[in-house]
Amino acid sequence: MKNNREQVLAWVQAGLIQEKDIGQALQVAQTQPDKQQWYQFSKQVLLWMSVICACSGVIFFFAYNWQALSRLMRFSLVEGAMLILSFSYLRCSANQKLKVALLMAMVLLTGSLLALVGQTYQTGADPWQLFVIWCALITPWAFLARSSVIWVFWVALLNIGCLLFFQLNVNLQWFSYDHRAGLLLNLVTINAGLLMLFELGAKFDTGSLFNKVSLIPAGNRYTQQVLLSLSTYLLCHWAIEGIFHDRESSYLVVVYLLVSAIVYRFLIQDLLALAVICLGFLAVSSASLFRGLEFVDADFEGYMLLGACYILGVSSLMGMYLKKVTKVFALQQSIAQKATADKGEDECN
Repeated sequence: MKNNREQVLAWVQAGLIQEKDIGQALQVAQTQPDKQQWYQFSKQVLLWMSVICACSGVIFFFAYNWQALSRLMRFSLVEGAMLILSFSYLRCSANQKLKVALLMAMVLLTGSLLALVGQTYQTGADPWQLFVIWCALITPWAFLARSSVIWVFWVALLNIGCLLFFQLNVNLQWFSYDHRAGLLLNLVTINAGLLMLFELGAKFDTGSLFNKVSLIPAGNRYTQQVLLSLSTYLLCHWAIEGIFHDRESSYLVVVYLLVSAIVYRFLIQDLLALAVICLGFLAVSSASLFRGLEFVDADFEGYMLLGACYILGVSSLMGMYLKKVTKVFALQQSIAQKATADKGEDECN
């Protein structure tokens, strides 16, 4: 459906279809979802809403009735729900989407069980321990599910735990900058390292028996895109703060953006990653421009107008570039699909 829609829009841009006939062309090409597709979409929405509501109901039930429930009843409630989910997971081996939803429910209930343990036994005052232990316990399920939903949740837990840990343990930061800059660079290092692991895993994913329990989410690149976006945001945040505090090393972010752009343009070909990199470059370069304009003998309105014109001009050029890259990627994808189809026909013959 998506390819049909893109093909119709390409014909519109080429002048082969008039604007008044666009709606009819889209209908003929069957680019609109039919009843069956709406039914599948509704099933997925209701499934994930039921998972979230059921887990929230368990958590709020024993939280609201905390005084009325004994210690045994509190643990029995959460552990019983997890036991039911485990049996349900073993019974639905044929439905992959339902299995992922059940594993996500297990992930959420694991966090509630850890919070219950900490609240009942007062195991520690450091909040980072909850998120780090939670992240460690759900790692096998993330490998088992191969779902970007669980991996993105895992990345969020890891970042929250590391953020709280480095805020409490300043001496363990890996960089010799001030506290805030060192904290940002530590998080950048962690997320960039994870991004490299995921990209290498995707590059060498051979579909063997080992990859049935794999680091790589099946069918999409959402986890890699989230990690890249987070790393780029944190590094650009560090660079912009350094620019306004006259830190010379802040301009090294340009090297990171340039290398990332080359990788995601020629090696991996990810359009969203290129858009994030372009946005990061626009933010850092705009900050450099405004920092430089502070030393120019001009009124405030003048250099604000210049900065606004720069942002509009550069963002327009980036939009044109991304549009051109989109066409190149689509052409290369169609060529690869055609080559694969021809190879399959040759093998059949």
